[in-house]
Amino acid sequence: MNCVDFRRRRLSGLRAEPGELTAHAAECPHCARFNREIEGLDERIDEAARVPVPPQLIDRILLDQRLRSRRQFLGYAAAASVGAVAAAGGLATWWRGGSVAQIALDHALGEASALRGSEPVPLGRLVQAFADWDGKLKAPLGQVTFLGKCPLRGGLSRHMVLRTAQGAAHVLLMPQAVSRRENAARDAQIAIAMPAGSGSLAIVGPGEATVGGLERLLSQHVEWS
Repeated sequence: MNCVDFRRRRLSGLRAEPGELTAHAAECPHCARFNREIEGLDERIDEAARVPVPPQLIDRILLDQRLRSRRQFLGYAAAASVGAVAAAGGLATWWRGGSVAQIALDHALGEASALRGSEPVPLGRLVQAFADWDGKLKAPLGQVTFLGKCPLRGGLSRHMVLRTAQGAAHVLLMPQAVSRRENAARDAQIAIAMPAGSGSLAIVGPGEATVGGLERLLSQHVEWS
């Protein structure tokens, strides 16, 4: 487990119980301090929840919740109407909010923390990541400094960061299936997505040369079933 995985799991509400979280916190002083801060915040929240509440305030809160529930119901009804219209003209595109390549590009640009890693990811973890997508990694990919599970629309993706001569590039094994090759570009970054294994493979990098080089490398080093 790396620092990014540790902090993502702690912020999702998981306590540092015996296991991977505890083991990582024991080895990493930065994450141990982060864990203590989260536990302190949890304790303060618990204390605040035990403060007696006047009956009049309870009534106000219950009324507010009923009003919120009504507004939420009306919002769902409006969304359902939009969904019915979208189904007639392409529900899949409306739900995803863009192509798989665009989703991969947006995710890569928003995951700056993934670029901070410098330690190489063990080859065994990379082999398992591709195996989860019905792929067989036949040879090392080079300098991989990050491997994590990231939530995307449709499920969890496997997100890798590879160091190239042109800079960092992202490789994502995504749960969304594509029927053909897709392209996207933004902020000097190029993204492609293609069918692969049980989902899709996306590559995001600084320029067509970098992305094309990684595409050739992956086609040579990964065998899909």
